[in-house]
Amino acid sequence: MDAEALLEAWRRILPASVSVWAAPFAQTAAPLSAAERRSAGDIDVGRRRELENGRQVAKRALAALGVAASDLPIGKDRAPQWPEGIVGSLSHAGSYVAAAVARSSAVAALGIDVEVDGGLDPRLWGGFLNAPEQARLLSVSPALRSAEAKLLWCIKEAAIKAARRRVEPPEIEVEPESSSEGVALWRIGFGIATAGRPCWHGRSIRSQGFVLAAVTVEAIPLPEETASSA
Repeated sequence: MDAEALLEAWRRILPASVSVWAAPFAQTAAPLSAAERRSAGDIDVGRRRELENGRQVAKRALAALGVAASDLPIGKDRAPQWPEGIVGSLSHAGSYVAAAVARSSAVAALGIDVEVDGGLDPRLWGGFLNAPEQARLLSVSPALRSAEAKLLWCIKEAAIKAARRRVEPPEIEVEPESSSEGVALWRIGFGIATAGRPCWHGRSIRSQGFVLAAVTVEAIPLPEETASSA
């Protein structure tokens, strides 16, 4: 695994306003703080190692943004409780972990996901793809369908994290927009569950045996902010 190449791939699919850090699991990651341990509850060694590595890369990403954070406890939605004025997202696949953070004044919503590249069992497709997506998938060469399904799963996971609320994967509508130099752009809608919400946009890339996806929504300046900057 080329960790630097993977980090560069993340930067290619995330806006410059987002700080990202990613790395293979460290054998000796910094231990959880007291608040983080309490929020985790009764967990096994494997889960504790995941949390320690996740918090370590998240704090590196925050430091690069100029934000110091000693505690990132688990919230009620099981996501990290980010510092005030910060949005963020964590993801891991196997022994690789990534964190992306941004100031909420620049980014209103942020979600990332990483998956091991490869196929996804066709028996799982109906659980997260809607009818148009399944039809589109069947139009792809049979040899590519399983890998394309994994890519769609990755994009939807990133969208769910960005939404920060419960939404079923089939309710998320994902359509390809364009692709350039290995980066694919996606149009993301939320169907009936979020009727009236503008479409979001995501990006994905394949690198070093992984699929990476990011969904970001820029913050909209308040009217007075717009007027004062004119």
